[in-house]
Amino acid sequence: MKDPITRRDFARLCGIGAAVSSALPATAAPARHIKIGHTGITWGNDSAQAVKDISSLGYYGFETFGNVLEKWEADPELSEGIAACKLPLISAYCSFNLTDATKKKDEIDKMLRWEGLLKKFGGSVSVLGPNGVPRGGYNFKE
Repeated sequence: MKDPITRRDFARLCGIGAAVSSALPATAAPARHIKIGHTGITWGNDSAQAVKDISSLGYYGFETFGNVLEKWEADPELSEGIAACKLPLISAYCSFNLTDATKKKDEIDKMLRWEGLLKKFGGSVSVLGPNGVPRGGYNFKE
């Protein structure tokens, strides 16, 4: 039977391992190209000011709401001012009523309109946010 390793031998082996590992070439982590954007909600939906500020802070892109895109459409001066900041619209948070079947057609029409505006203004991501329900009395089986 071989003698058990002593603490001194163990410490010596750890030191050798550390020396060898520090002599090996380090492998660099792959370069990351993270793109960080910001939403206009923190500006109370003052799109023009939000885009100016977000752009000046160096963010990559911008998110707004579907109904705000309708304001851009209705006010060419607003949308031109936003375009002048050269901050790309990335996404729109689009809320809709998913639970009331009587509103289905209107909600689908609204979503299609917002998606068209999102595309028109250069965005590519739609965040779908269905309405909340009072969980205590809501019948999920219906």
